[in-house]
Amino acid sequence: AAPTERRSSDAPFTPSTYQPSSTFQTPFTTFRLSNQFMKNLLYSFSFLFIISCQNQESTTEPETPVVEQKTQDLILGDWNMDSSVFINDGIRGVVSAPLMPTVWNFGEDGSYLVKNSVSMTGTFSRTEDSLFVVLMAVPNEYEILVLNETNLHLRSTIIETDSASMKTDAYLSRN
Repeated sequence: AAPTERRSSDAPFTPSTYQPSSTFQTPFTTFRLSNQFMKNLLYSFSFLFIISCQNQESTTEPETPVVEQKTQDLILGDWNMDSSVFINDGIRGVVSAPLMPTVWNFGEDGSYLVKNSVSMTGTFSRTEDSLFVVLMAVPNEYEILVLNETNLHLRSTIIETDSASMKTDAYLSRN
């Protein structure tokens, strides 16, 4: 058998025969280079971000407070009493029309006026969902169920105990 020719790459590896090539890179040195590259890239982007934030702060005008314009309260003005109904222990009674035409008026100054055959004056105040009325020195609180340009639906609790409940609903509308 003829001896086979060995190439230098076929030579067995021994520490004494190892000669690193100038172009050869191990995975570790590749990782170190890419890690350093990523650090430099991160520093560059951080620097640009900080500079851009500082420029934005210097060019941003101070905010002016937004003042909400108060719209006229929908409850103000005349409301015609259309009907009412008693609710006894959760059972609705018969819807009934008022005995005579009745107008409720809510003034901008907090005045409250009920007009039918006689006129009674009082005061009112309200929150978003409640109406507080004092008429002839008797306070009453209504829950506002509906309030829009044309309809006002109020609920008043007359009695509320563990064993009994009596409420009344008032339905009013604009002319």
